[in-house]
Amino acid sequence: MQKYIFIKFFLLFVFFVSSLFAQEHNKSNVLFLHSYHPSSIWTQEINRGMRFVFDDPDKYDIYIEYMDTKRFSSSEHYSNLKNIYKEKYKNIKFDIILASDNNAFNFLKKYNSTLFKEVPVVFCGVNYLKKEQLEGYDNFVGVSEETDLKANYDLILKLHPNVKTIYNLIDSTTTGKTVKKQMQGIIKNYENKNLKFEFLDKLTMKQLLNKLKNLTSNSVILHNTYFKTEDNKFLDHFSLKKLLNKNVKVPIYTTSKGLLGKNIIGGYMITGFSQGKTAANLAKRILDGSNVKDMSSIYESPNNYIFDYNQIKKFNIDEKILPSGSIFLNKELSPFEIYFKEIVSTIVLFIMMIIFIIILLLNINKRKKAEIKIRKQLTFQQNLIDNVNTPIYYKNTNKEFIGCNKAFEEMVGLPREKVINKKSSDLINKKTAELIDEKDNILLDKKQIEEYEISIEINNSKKDLILYKNLFYEDGQVGGIVGAIFDITESKSLSYELNRMLKTLDKNVIIAKTDSEGKIFYVSKAFCQTFGYAEDELIGKNYTFLAEGLIDEKVHDDLDKTIKNKKIWQGELLNRSKSGELIYLYVIITPEYDKNGDFVNYTTIFQDITTKKQIEKAKNEIENLNIEISDTQKEVVFRMGAIAEVRSKETGNHVKRVAEYSKILALKYGLSEKEAEILRQASPMHDIGKVAISDAILKKPGKLTEEEFEIMKTHTTIGYEMLKGSDRPILKAAAIVAHEHQEKWNGSGYPRGLKEENIHIYGRITAVADVFDALGSSRCYKNAWEDEKIFELFRKEKAKHFDPKLIDIFFDNLDEFLEIREKFKDF
Repeated sequence: MQKYIFIKFFLLFVFFVSSLFAQEHNKSNVLFLHSYHPSSIWTQEINRGMRFVFDDPDKYDIYIEYMDTKRFSSSEHYSNLKNIYKEKYKNIKFDIILASDNNAFNFLKKYNSTLFKEVPVVFCGVNYLKKEQLEGYDNFVGVSEETDLKANYDLILKLHPNVKTIYNLIDSTTTGKTVKKQMQGIIKNYENKNLKFEFLDKLTMKQLLNKLKNLTSNSVILHNTYFKTEDNKFLDHFSLKKLLNKNVKVPIYTTSKGLLGKNIIGGYMITGFSQGKTAANLAKRILDGSNVKDMSSIYESPNNYIFDYNQIKKFNIDEKILPSGSIFLNKELSPFEIYFKEIVSTIVLFIMMIIFIIILLLNINKRKKAEIKIRKQLTFQQNLIDNVNTPIYYKNTNKEFIGCNKAFEEMVGLPREKVINKKSSDLINKKTAELIDEKDNILLDKKQIEEYEISIEINNSKKDLILYKNLFYEDGQVGGIVGAIFDITESKSLSYELNRMLKTLDKNVIIAKTDSEGKIFYVSKAFCQTFGYAEDELIGKNYTFLAEGLIDEKVHDDLDKTIKNKKIWQGELLNRSKSGELIYLYVIITPEYDKNGDFVNYTTIFQDITTKKQIEKAKNEIENLNIEISDTQKEVVFRMGAIAEVRSKETGNHVKRVAEYSKILALKYGLSEKEAEILRQASPMHDIGKVAISDAILKKPGKLTEEEFEIMKTHTTIGYEMLKGSDRPILKAAAIVAHEHQEKWNGSGYPRGLKEENIHIYGRITAVADVFDALGSSRCYKNAWEDEKIFELFRKEKAKHFDPKLIDIFFDNLDEFLEIREKFKDF
């Protein structure tokens, strides 16, 4: 059906008219709830990871809260936080909450249902997460913070084989107690080694300093979490790093990247950034539509070996024994490492440029081919669009006219040949042509329907027009622009006069204003005239009474929900005037606000859409006409095939049976439905060449002489020559069938003596279908054969006259062939 591509795109152009106003985009409200103070390096890194994912301010409104529970951990503090958040966010509905560390996690488990109405929660930094912690919390999902303490102990022993004592620096907070319990379980693995483990947890600041200053040289410190001493001295990362720097001389390992520097070598550690980023990616999946209940938490913490290269050198640690894949800070990079991204980017850019150039050249070539094909198709479509009274034109992608209908010729006052290959600037004034070209460029760029109004002077007459434009395609590529023009000069003139009069009363045509409850407090005179009510009959009434019983339930719910949310609503409504007349209107309801941003009222503007309804009706009529034309063309092709059969004194049912047999064989052979249907429509043309054969030969009741038979054989070549020049798929297939249906599998057929698969499958299939029906039908020179005699011949001629595979298919589906013969039998 390629030849109808233009009609299809024209109908799409009429049917798919896009809305003039876009729907307002709602941002997602996202809350980051952090357990600790913003001065915490750990918390800063988590927050940075979250913001890395939620980086689009046009899509997300981010709210951030810091609970500061390292310094303030009383139940009263948590109660105060609950009350603060309840009051602070009572008018904000969050779409997702991200919680960092245990205290925020536990706080939300306790208060999420009362504070945030079961908003989905994505957490990170929860130490040693267990599945039982999430039982009953289907809307919670997140990332475990699990320090691999054994990996750090093994690392210390590997890098410091002479170590005697490992000091575990942790505090007595909730997190610290959890970590200590884990450490105590792991330490049991080292009981057989000459190694001592001590905990620096329940110490005042003075005791801690004294202990750190007196560590022996064969000692190592492993820091995990330390924010507060036993006498409630709070230490952030900066304070702790300064304290260790000043008072410790032995190597220090840590599970926190924020503590690296000076005597601190590194370790197998968790990074706040990776925790925050991983949690944020889970949250984004939920916002994109994933159900939190179907998602699984990540129990394996994303950890890395990270070292300060300066400390590796300071403590004379052999770099070769460090774990593979380790990350180094403060290490000098080679020139290749420094400029690695630039080098790779340059290579990738070069490759992309080559690919782009190749694609560009291919697209240019395709476009040229498409333009040639479109011109051929436009010739075929011309008669159809000439019957349309609306001016229609089409251009190529260079914005040159490549066709138009008679209505367009009459409008511009030029014959078609003087329009073709011209641009808008050749037909109308320069300023208007530039506007049209600009709109065409927008259409080609955005590939969206263009509809706009324009005033233009044609044939010394000023006209007001509406232009509807869309793209048409060829083989998936843009072929050009198709446009339709509607003359609104008369209606525009009337509209101008109407607006001029209405400006003395108010600035709008049909307008009403309502309060927050939908009660009307203002209407224009045009409104009163449209609905037939006096102004005092409308004031104080609810706007819905005009459409009572006429609004679709879904439309009503959408309208009601939209205006209650103080948003713009637009759409079609059916209203009833005072006299009972039904009025179709396009309605735009807009909330208005004062200078302080407070809601004032709704303003409703109405637009008559009668013209649109008329266009839709015209579109349906054109569509029905196109279907009728398509069916007529198929019938003509079939009737042409029957001409030859009538001259041979054969019935029209012969070509019908051959067509149906051919389609069955094609489908069973493996051809597509489309190919099989083309063959069904083309096969009736197999003997079209017989129209050029003399009746003396064609209708001879006896056997033909050799000379007569040679003349008879020319019907294959004659049929081919008649059909070969067409670009239409059915006629091209018919040319093949006419030329090759007398060829034989063993090469003894005519006209070219083709052999086996050198014979086109259309010819091989038609040969089987034609012979089966011809042998089973009576002719002027013979009687119909019995079925068994035909079957015996088919078995004998398998792989001689006929394709052996097709003969197998014939016998495997014999019932279908006999059913078709019975359905279309001769009378």
